[in-house]
Amino acid sequence: MKFNNFFKALWVVLMLFGCNKSKRFSSAEWKKWRESENIPSKRWLMSKEILKNHRLKGISKDSIIILLGKPDVDGYDKYYYNIGYPEHPKQLDPASLVIYFKRDTVRAVKISKE
Repeated sequence: MKFNNFFKALWVVLMLFGCNKSKRFSSAEWKKWRESENIPSKRWLMSKEILKNHRLKGISKDSIIILLGKPDVDGYDKYYYNIGYPEHPKQLDPASLVIYFKRDTVRAVKISKE
């Protein structure tokens, strides 16, 4: 009986910490996403996939808007997109996908937890 409980506990730990999840990026899903308790980390997971598999560096501001929609905050040389809450219980604050521009061209992209 104790052996069975050990595997149940191990499974829970692996599910919480062992999964490096991402969600396949969809421009349509990204644009229509609204933060809610039902899907708090959908954009977070898509943003990880964006960073891993999509080359944004070097594309124009207009192309970013076509891909991701209007930013939540337009900081002139930075766009901020709210990506919600990560699935890790350590992070309690929402994060943003920040896109940095130089002369209307993407120079860097990162996730900011500020």
